[in-house]
Amino acid sequence: MVGDEAQLYEQLATRVERIVRSQVDAPREVVEDACHHAWAKLINHSERINRETALSWLITTAVRQAWKLERRDRREASLEAAVEERGELPLPSRLPGPADRAEMRERLAELERLSERQRQMVWLRAAGLSYVEMAAYTGGTVRSVERQLGRATARMREIHEERERCHQELAPLPLVRGPSRIEPGGRSIDERGLER
Repeated sequence: MVGDEAQLYEQLATRVERIVRSQVDAPREVVEDACHHAWAKLINHSERINRETALSWLITTAVRQAWKLERRDRREASLEAAVEERGELPLPSRLPGPADRAEMRERLAELERLSERQRQMVWLRAAGLSYVEMAAYTGGTVRSVERQLGRATARMREIHEERERCHQELAPLPLVRGPSRIEPGGRSIDERGLER
């Protein structure tokens, strides 16, 4: 179907939007966003989609996206309601100091040592997406998302342990004082120097 997308859009766009609107109880903007998402995915995966099944594929993809957008909107609305009910959340009592910021930067730099796919999964998970949402976003399966996150977690653990070993090796050695000379009065020269 590669190269047919513009013609297909002219033929099906209105119909897809009408069918999705009838299947999903959502605002017009949500349905439009969901349809746009479906068309974008069709363009990205056009070599795998047959022209005969494009309509059902577009409708299924758009309906699922609309449901996901609706869930996200409800979640955000519930957070807004909580803020209105309880007021603004207080700021943390202590902002991170230089050592904490350095630690955070090191942690972020560790992410660069992951593969691009693993890094993408970590960021999507940090953004709050579920495994199902991550699979839908990346075009993969839930199982592949689980595998990539598992590998990323194991790799981050290795990197963290490696960093800890380096820090231990570079830790300053305790100051060891050498033998001091004792004078006839029973005090060392070092102790007498401290009295001055």
